[in-house]
Amino acid sequence: VLSGYSQGAAVAAVASLVLADLNPRLIAFGMPRTVLPDCPLVDSDRWLRFANSAAGSVIGITYDPVPFTPGLGAIHYGHLVILSEDSTGVAYVGLDEQHDFHPIEILPPGLPPIVNPQPTNFLRAPTHLLNGEGGNNEGYLFRLQQLLKFDEYPVRSTGYHDGYHCSDDVECMSGRCRGSRFPVLKMFRNKCVS
Repeated sequence: VLSGYSQGAAVAAVASLVLADLNPRLIAFGMPRTVLPDCPLVDSDRWLRFANSAAGSVIGITYDPVPFTPGLGAIHYGHLVILSEDSTGVAYVGLDEQHDFHPIEILPPGLPPIVNPQPTNFLRAPTHLLNGEGGNNEGYLFRLQQLLKFDEYPVRSTGYHDGYHCSDDVECMSGRCRGSRFPVLKMFRNKCVS
């Protein structure tokens, strides 16, 4: 089993290609697009990738920008699972799913960057953090710990319960993500409904 977070997940993905004859499993958190299309060494069914989301007060739901930022021709492989504020389950999106969830979370100008001097630094977005910082309960580890506290195994993967934020029907147990009546505002403050 190979695992990694962010750039480390991309390294683990490349390592799984190098070690393809050993038939490794990959568990990736916040992985950017890494592998070009039609790579014969990828065993998609053995790759599990997690992407994080968070509920905001203004927009509704936002997503970790790293997995959903275009990757210079690279694509996603493996089973996509979205983590959210619903600590009772996750949304399984599908195998080799290329869907880009929006809006991705970006930081407002004026916050301290850690990698470059640009005012928007995707790597500091709360949804991309491994651990929440300063009381932030949106990091990958926090989401996984909440699922484990719920103490139901296997973890439900059929989507979020009614009332939780969403931007796409596939995220909801009911298959219905609804909110604004105006198409241009579809992504804002939508929630799962029956």
